[in-house]
Amino acid sequence: MNLQQLRYLCTVASHDLNVSSAARALHTSQPGVSKQIRLLEEELGIDLLVRRGNRIVALTAPGQSALGIAARMIQDAANLRALGKEFTEGNSGQLVVAATSVHSRYWLLPAVVQFTKRYPDVHLKLLRGTPTQVVGMVESGAAQIGICTPPHQASADLLLLPCHEIQRAVIAPVGHPLLRKRCITLEDLARHPLIIQTAESSGGWTVLQAFEARGLQPRLVHDIVDAEMAKACVEQNIGITVLPSRVFDKKRDKNIRAIDASHLFAPLVIHAVIHKNTYLRDYAHDFIQLFAPRWNRVAVEKAVRQR
Repeated sequence: MNLQQLRYLCTVASHDLNVSSAARALHTSQPGVSKQIRLLEEELGIDLLVRRGNRIVALTAPGQSALGIAARMIQDAANLRALGKEFTEGNSGQLVVAATSVHSRYWLLPAVVQFTKRYPDVHLKLLRGTPTQVVGMVESGAAQIGICTPPHQASADLLLLPCHEIQRAVIAPVGHPLLRKRCITLEDLARHPLIIQTAESSGGWTVLQAFEARGLQPRLVHDIVDAEMAKACVEQNIGITVLPSRVFDKKRDKNIRAIDASHLFAPLVIHAVIHKNTYLRDYAHDFIQLFAPRWNRVAVEKAVRQR
């Protein structure tokens, strides 16, 4: 048994049991992948995969258990390599951080600037995605740290560290009737075309949830991921939108206005997301603390142990 065989098994599983697709991802041949998995099955004395002709249609019950063990063994091997690099490479290497576009632009930038100055020999790679995609990148190991508001569901293998609270505002074009009201209501908002952040994000589904709780049906005109695009649509009088208050810049956003909506929508919380079984190097822990000072290495490791 070797790590290559375990990696092949995990890759086949992550590619919907398509051996050809897994082989391409592994930069090897389909027969090579099939042979190594067969050798693993022979050594273990069990079938890991359910086969029909040349097709794999499912994992067997032992295969499901073996897959979890294999994933942990591969992660442990990666952690050992990271531990070695901690002492041989010092403050050099690569840190991959995944974040949503709005959090990258309005919350993450100061930490990125400070980190770059402190660790000039660390290559910082920033990936973007929806909250679900960000969490998926951390879960798969494609990123060491994720920055997002949590999606509907997250794996039990992930640790979500609350970092920053987000208050929200209604963004409307200059001259809009809502700007004349002293205190807006959900009923007021429901009368106007509404642009929301994608319903996949916390910013989107919590807005819809608030309307639903009041028995209201908003007039949805667009479902948009990017906050800047949502503001641009508001400028063109396509509709109003609900965004984090920090997204509105009084000096730059001349044609739109922000109306406090903290009484209508509960605050969102930005989390730093890490995999509980991943060894984070010192500079990764420093990045988290630069983003959220309360989460130093001691606090993070204590949180991991408590989960």
